[in-house]
Amino acid sequence: MSLLKKIYETRDFLTAKGVQKPEFGLILGSGLGELAEEIENALVLDYADIPNWGRSTVSGHAGKLIYGELAGRKVLALQGRFHYYEGNSMELVTFPIRIMKALGCQGLIVTNAAGGIGFGPGTLMAISDHINLTGANPLMGENLDDFGFRFPDMSNAYTADYREVAHQVADKIGIKLDEGVYIGVSGPSYETPAEIRAFKTLGADAVGMSTVPEVIVAAHSGLKVLGISAITNYASGFQSELNHEEVVAVTQQIKEDFLHQSFPVEEQKKFMDELLKYLHFDPSWGYQNESEHPFTSWTCENDCRTTTKYIENNVASAILSTVHEVGHAYYEHNINPKYDGMILSEGVSSGMHESQSRLCENYLGKTLSFWKYHYPKLQKVFPMQLEKVSLEDFYKAINASKPSFVRTEADELTYPLHVLIRYEIEKGLFDGSISTEGLDKTWNAKYKEYLGIDVPNDKLGILQDVHWSDGSFGYFPTYALGTAFAAQYVHAMKKDIDVDSMLENNKFDEVMKWLKENIHTYGFRYEAPKLMKMVTGEEFNVNYFIDYIEDKYTKLYQL
Repeated sequence: MSLLKKIYETRDFLTAKGVQKPEFGLILGSGLGELAEEIENALVLDYADIPNWGRSTVSGHAGKLIYGELAGRKVLALQGRFHYYEGNSMELVTFPIRIMKALGCQGLIVTNAAGGIGFGPGTLMAISDHINLTGANPLMGENLDDFGFRFPDMSNAYTADYREVAHQVADKIGIKLDEGVYIGVSGPSYETPAEIRAFKTLGADAVGMSTVPEVIVAAHSGLKVLGISAITNYASGFQSELNHEEVVAVTQQIKEDFLHQSFPVEEQKKFMDELLKYLHFDPSWGYQNESEHPFTSWTCENDCRTTTKYIENNVASAILSTVHEVGHAYYEHNINPKYDGMILSEGVSSGMHESQSRLCENYLGKTLSFWKYHYPKLQKVFPMQLEKVSLEDFYKAINASKPSFVRTEADELTYPLHVLIRYEIEKGLFDGSISTEGLDKTWNAKYKEYLGIDVPNDKLGILQDVHWSDGSFGYFPTYALGTAFAAQYVHAMKKDIDVDSMLENNKFDEVMKWLKENIHTYGFRYEAPKLMKMVTGEEFNVNYFIDYIEDKYTKLYQL
């Protein structure tokens, strides 16, 4: 059967199944197929059921054809593509493009996972042009005159108007969208360092094993094209090892970037007003303002002042900082008033103080039960940004573990490494093994060693904390100690009260009541080890934290 007959046979099959004049075709690359779940009134067909259709054998490609409506437009989406390196002919690789044209599509949106040459992991790159190094061209052989001329013009294969709209939308929702040249290779082996150096010389910004054949056929067929590369890794020569698992993992990270859209600060403050009410942070004794680095200060039980920091492209930052600082404030507010004016009227230690703030931030503020109550309210404040983001995806995103630069924004799993870096530097400064000269380089080297990241500047590096500038040497370990203390306290608390139910049902004050009666009220009356034993029935045991973190992330990542 000729290619043309195959095309019309498949077209007629899909038409009979209900596929009627789609406007856009979508090709969703590695790890990016979840967009298809947003298609409404969806007709879903397995590739195996479609005549003349190929099979997708690569991890991250579902192998389904989906027809329906997306943003009010009829679309035909490939949840997984066919690759040349799988042993497919170019005819089969590009067959879906022919079908899209035959069904009436006017435009094509094609995505891929790519290695970065000019850009790093996590970048979204609009493709402005491509270089074909696959070693083949899908138009070789007899020309399909029904679709296009023998020699198609490739000067505007990636439609400039489409890219302009993509940039406008990205700016509107606060997503950074770069632009560059994609070089397509056959694969399946990753490129050698020498090849990547050559590609860089040629002007390529990203490299991958797809897209180019599809776009060539799209240009031949007269389809307008928007191409987007999700940069999932540095190309060979820029990092030591490449693997497909990393590709899929980084696409997940990119999908979590809804947390980093534009969330106007004034709107964040509206949500914060409601959050403070939920926290029972009463204006009669508590006050919140803003500062570059969140902190809490107090003079007595009825004068507790906190600050938070608003970041427009990080909606979780101010929320979790607020919950953290309110934990400090509650500790001071709830101390027995008869101790007021005495040495007993303060928290027993910095580690114990941080146990209360870290308890509120992580063990309460990052729980699913906490967000079951708050997330619908946050969606109401930010409908455009979060309307289509599920509670489950939001919960996963605010708990996602990945290396980061800023301690206060770090996840629970990597946070102790931030503390360890500071502890080792402090220890070295005092025993003379580390010099203040070139301390920024020492800092950067430790972040590379422990977290595998290159610190871009001192603001995200050695100057991010206020503790050294105000002379608080030795304070950083209290964050790690407090986090571990909190795990043991929460374990004891859950024996007495249903914490999850209280968080979900707007009873945060009941949780604070337990902390008040068991911890806060005593102030400085008991030393920390004794207080721990009074509350939990045993001495400090770090295994409670280890068990907590292992259980949480095992479930989160389905390990």
